[in-house]
Amino acid sequence: RKFLVAGLVLAAAAGVGLLAVIAAGAGLGAILPLLFVVVSCVGIVGTSSFPLAMRHQGQSAGTASALLGVLSFLFGGLVMPLVGIGGSGTALPMGILIASADVLALVLFAILVGRRK
Repeated sequence: RKFLVAGLVLAAAAGVGLLAVIAAGAGLGAILPLLFVVVSCVGIVGTSSFPLAMRHQGQSAGTASALLGVLSFLFGGLVMPLVGIGGSGTALPMGILIASADVLALVLFAILVGRRK
């Protein structure tokens, strides 16, 4: 669980930083390292959150695993076209969506896990 929290916090911080450098008009030298951190956090969060979500599923583990996989791709498929709507001349729509999704994931984790305690 510590890795999940660290991954969510790091992703949110890097996402907000990415949005800030894009909005400031920074070049690839500033954007790419932050984008690398954001993408790296996908692995941290995915490998930490899926086992935690599955640990109490018992005989429903196969169905739960399939549902987690489908929802991940469905959410990505629904959200990513929004980047294209923002236009192809700027990376700002990408930065907005990445920052928003990462911050939302952190907030939802805090709310949902906080509710269980």
